[in-house]
Amino acid sequence: MKTLLITLEYEPFLGGVANYYKNMVKYWPDAEKLQVWTNEAHELINEKWPVLKWLPAIFKLKQRINAEKIEHVIVGQLLPIGSIVYYASKMCKFKYSVVIHGMDFTMAISQSRKATMARNILVNAEAIVCGNNYVANLVREFLGAKHLTKITVINPGVSQADYQPLSNELANNLKTKYDLTNKYVFLSLGRLVKRKGVDQVIMAMEVLAERLPNFIYLIAGTGPDEAYLKNYAASVSNYFSSHVKFLGAISEAEKWQWLNACDCLIMPAREENGDFEGFGIVYLEAGLAGKPVIAGASGGVADAVENMVNGLMVAPTDAEDIARVMAELMDDKELGQKLGATGRERAIKEFAWPELVNKFYTTIKI
Repeated sequence: MKTLLITLEYEPFLGGVANYYKNMVKYWPDAEKLQVWTNEAHELINEKWPVLKWLPAIFKLKQRINAEKIEHVIVGQLLPIGSIVYYASKMCKFKYSVVIHGMDFTMAISQSRKATMARNILVNAEAIVCGNNYVANLVREFLGAKHLTKITVINPGVSQADYQPLSNELANNLKTKYDLTNKYVFLSLGRLVKRKGVDQVIMAMEVLAERLPNFIYLIAGTGPDEAYLKNYAASVSNYFSSHVKFLGAISEAEKWQWLNACDCLIMPAREENGDFEGFGIVYLEAGLAGKPVIAGASGGVADAVENMVNGLMVAPTDAEDIARVMAELMDDKELGQKLGATGRERAIKEFAWPELVNKFYTTIKI
């Protein structure tokens, strides 16, 4: 079946959604029949168009469907890509499926006009693939019982081949450079936005102030809230801020170095102004490195982190609860090792990309 994936987020674009589609293409069972159409040439979103900048793409899609005999289209974003595909499907014969990740859905139904369009798109889709159970339940509630059978959950995954071990020499160099010797190392890794929960970890450190000599908190990544987080960390006290280190932007290789060098990945993600964590690939990546995670009980995180299996779930806006769990892992090294080991096993067995993509492929070939 000749298939076309249309998406606004694809490599070299960074982020979880782009990673999802990159791996979908990489592991697609019928690779020679899958094409990808992105906005790289500004064909999907025409910035020169005064309104409805996606409108010209309807006719371009129609031409492509007819010329290349596309049988199925995968909609990468509910809006505006879904609108392009929906209207084109009324003009020529093809079927389509929609992929929903999280905030793309909540934003789409936040206004009545958009919600009406979103409903039309979803009702006419052959299949609706949700990246997590949380958003799948939101979609079920929105559409009602009549359309439940077309909704499938297919989580993001990881590839064991991507894991990069850490050499003893490099591990010793990191310990010396960042003063990690004889310290428990907590690591946050991701885009620096409030919903990731870095500020709550810093707040939890205030609760654990008397234990600061025993641990350090490393923060890898950049983002719009970087200045806010740095100012907050520095405002606590000079002594306290010396135990919080911002690593800045890191490469793919450095990501694995830090996941190997840390004792625990901590990301107590929360919902912030309607924005929430759709899944959290980094939780699984920590699992591949054999490390336990501390995660926030919100959004789609529960799909990635199973409490007392590969990590510990906390109330993401409760610094006392976060501090309690941090202390628990520092005091019980065996618990951390057990969670890390089962996390690695779970990531490999339950979230391998080839199996997940094959499930996707089977789903849209209804």
